[in-house]
Amino acid sequence: MQLARAIRNVTGLAPMILALCILSAGLTGGCFSRFDGDGASEPPASEEAPPDGDDETDEDESEPDDGDDDDSTDEMPCIPCHGSPMGDRRAVVDESGAGGHVLSGEQLTDADCQVCHEMTQHQQGSVRLRVVGGDADSIVVLSGDPLRDPSEADKLLPFCSACHGDAEQTVHAIGGDSQPACTACHNLHDPSSANLSLVSSLVYNQTLGEDKPVVFTARTDSGSFNDGDPDANDGICQVCHTATAYHQHDGTGAAHYEGVACTNCHSHAAGFIPSAGEGSCIACHSSSQGDRPAVVNSDGTGGHHLEESALTDGDCVTCHELTEHQQGTVRLWANPDDPESVIAVSDDPNELAVFCASCHSGTGHPTIHSTATSWKPTCTQCHEMHDLANGNLSLVADVVRNETLDEDKPVVFTARTGSGSYSDGEPSANDGICQVCHTATDYHRHDGTGADHYDGTNCMNCHLHATGFLPAGGATSCNGCHGVAQGARRPTVSEFSLASHHVQGASVTDADCVVCHELSEHKQGQVRLRNVDDPGNAAAAVRLVADPLSNSAEAAKLEPFCLACHDEDGAAGAAPFSNGSMPPPIDDALWASASHGVGPTTCFGDGQTFGCHGTGHGSVKVNLLAPWDGSQAGIEGDATREEEGFCYSCHDADGPASTDIQARFALATHHNVSSVDQADGSRVECADCHDPHVASTTAPLSDPDTGGSWTGTSDAFCLTCHDGAPPAAILFPGAAPGTGYDKSAFLGTTHDTQLGGRSCSHCHEAHGSSHMAMLEGRYVVTDYTPYSTDDYAACWMCHSEAKTIDQLNAFKNRHREHVRNDDSPCIVCHDVHAGYDPGEPGLINLAYPATSDDYDATLIEGQDGSTSFWIDVDRDRGNCYINCHGRNHTPKHYDREDVSTTDCTACHATPP
Repeated sequence: MQLARAIRNVTGLAPMILALCILSAGLTGGCFSRFDGDGASEPPASEEAPPDGDDETDEDESEPDDGDDDDSTDEMPCIPCHGSPMGDRRAVVDESGAGGHVLSGEQLTDADCQVCHEMTQHQQGSVRLRVVGGDADSIVVLSGDPLRDPSEADKLLPFCSACHGDAEQTVHAIGGDSQPACTACHNLHDPSSANLSLVSSLVYNQTLGEDKPVVFTARTDSGSFNDGDPDANDGICQVCHTATAYHQHDGTGAAHYEGVACTNCHSHAAGFIPSAGEGSCIACHSSSQGDRPAVVNSDGTGGHHLEESALTDGDCVTCHELTEHQQGTVRLWANPDDPESVIAVSDDPNELAVFCASCHSGTGHPTIHSTATSWKPTCTQCHEMHDLANGNLSLVADVVRNETLDEDKPVVFTARTGSGSYSDGEPSANDGICQVCHTATDYHRHDGTGADHYDGTNCMNCHLHATGFLPAGGATSCNGCHGVAQGARRPTVSEFSLASHHVQGASVTDADCVVCHELSEHKQGQVRLRNVDDPGNAAAAVRLVADPLSNSAEAAKLEPFCLACHDEDGAAGAAPFSNGSMPPPIDDALWASASHGVGPTTCFGDGQTFGCHGTGHGSVKVNLLAPWDGSQAGIEGDATREEEGFCYSCHDADGPASTDIQARFALATHHNVSSVDQADGSRVECADCHDPHVASTTAPLSDPDTGGSWTGTSDAFCLTCHDGAPPAAILFPGAAPGTGYDKSAFLGTTHDTQLGGRSCSHCHEAHGSSHMAMLEGRYVVTDYTPYSTDDYAACWMCHSEAKTIDQLNAFKNRHREHVRNDDSPCIVCHDVHAGYDPGEPGLINLAYPATSDDYDATLIEGQDGSTSFWIDVDRDRGNCYINCHGRNHTPKHYDREDVSTTDCTACHATPP
């Protein structure tokens, strides 16, 4: 009491230090909202407070009324109010202030209450608690009773921990679903209780669904944790126990240290898991427990992994999760380094593989032994985790079950070489760990038969545990066998050095082979391919029964196998092969809707009918394309049918694709996709515009700049290249007709706005055309060409020849004079992509013909010497300063009639 008073008198430190004292046993009970039978909260009736400005005692008149409670303890006395029941709320302290949190024998003050309680919403019925040391937002808001509602009790853990520290706030680890928090045992306010440490006078037994009275007035003897009084059974430990071996709520259970301080062995900080003494892990499990054998010596020696050291209870709980230990359930942390998920051990040994691999990963023991039968032994079929009588190394079991023979075989493994090693060649024993299971191998069989093969040698020199004991070198390795033909199977190792191949930049190793190949039935001649996202699951392997290059059903099996690696995380988050490179990702959702991903087409195939990639090893073609050996007939200049030649395998006259693209590229003008056309240094490929893994009939284009799906207009797509700054991989020829390749000024011009979002395709073919510049119709650009209707067919697709050439119009009769009479082509005056002046509706641009030797036209210095064409300020008269065909226009002008522009978008705005 004197110490507590002294703490209050320390200027400036009182609130913080007092908080550390006040919060030593949790916080509940005092200032909750009213709770109805369903747990809903209801605020108490508010007391009427004087309005701001009417209180004569208010010293700070500048402080606005924000609706919060007045923090003044003179106006809001905690103890006089809560020393007696308030509506449905129980009293949490007696009227003198005694009985409050921690301060036994000393009176609380209102200031003590407000160390824990944040009062801004007190009048609204809200219980808000301050987290000591937290920021202004560190407030715990209760909406229910933590003595009854576990979710409310869980909210208090950071509040309690702020003073009591994490070491004292471990949730009680027990043998059931209920994981009690602080307020399950402690009541923060209980003036009627004489219990120590604010232990509640009533504790709710979740299993029985009833309150149990508790007497905890001493730490030893009568009134202690469990004093052994069979008529009371009111110890704080025993009132909840329903399935323990000792101290059960009804007085049953074996006698066990009655009247002793339980926390001597069952510390609060360890969740009451026994840490030493007779109730520890080692004390119990150094002798048999029912039908469970002893697993460790009483001094801690002989346990798992620590052959040279003694185990402690802390070592045991590294692997074992104990919430259901008293029910006889063995539960292990799936990953001891990250103890969150739990494995409840059954009779299936395979379920322990993930547990073992959590520590024995990387260069250790990750691979399950791959054998020549459907039986695939896992870790515990060779290793014992606890075996005191066993003298074998590496916890190898002294008895191993031979599944083929259906019998147990004794094992001696006391050395890695010589006598007692893997297979020491002793014909009367045949008890080596390798040989006891072998029934069909060429060497080291269980009965001593089979050819001699390095008897008494360390088998691990060639048969690594990490690769499932597959031979890592010599004539029996993957490379050793498959470097030459195996029966009807071609040699495959050399394919990894072809033009394109898996394992780029490194020589293929046996470890690379087993990334893809699952070998449990390899000796039976089966090709089985493992799923890299689930490599240990033999059931997930793809089993081929025919050649996928000639059988579409077999090829279809490979699609999930390919996509498992070609997704965003590669091989389960890592690079699959020894070269360390991640495979290019394929979006499986986009692939599922892509034209190549539907119907009979799939990843693997012959390159002509049902698939594009013909190998997983290497190909003479780019990107592992089929056929890997280039056995299809070539096209001119491209013997391996790469790039467009490969696409033509399907996109030609006989399909199976519906579009004959090959015929379009054979026309007079086209994009230079063939190697013959690219001899001039130009370069563009089919894949620059179309991603075969994404393109569909409704969305055929990909972005040449990024490779992603194209979502913009078709005009903007064309301008990704035809804007004067194409992607680095795309190169244009050295010469171009018209005004060159920078067509970016086209956007917003008359043709663009009148023809809609696909105006380029109204005039130009995407792949190839019989006319210049891939135009849909003939368009003459040669000077002094006598007029012919067919020469301007591209123009007459939209413009009326009669109204333009043969009748008077806004340009009077001058179209007829220039084009029909003077043999001047349209291009002399009109640039179909953009006028010289932005917004010029007639697309007038005299700069190109006047600067080209192909036209009899020169500019004359005029108002605008750079173009010698201008429109006056009222935009109703055009003026030309040009010498054309020997005639000076100095200037020539024409009146522009005020005629409405025809809207073409009704017909020409249809999406591509």
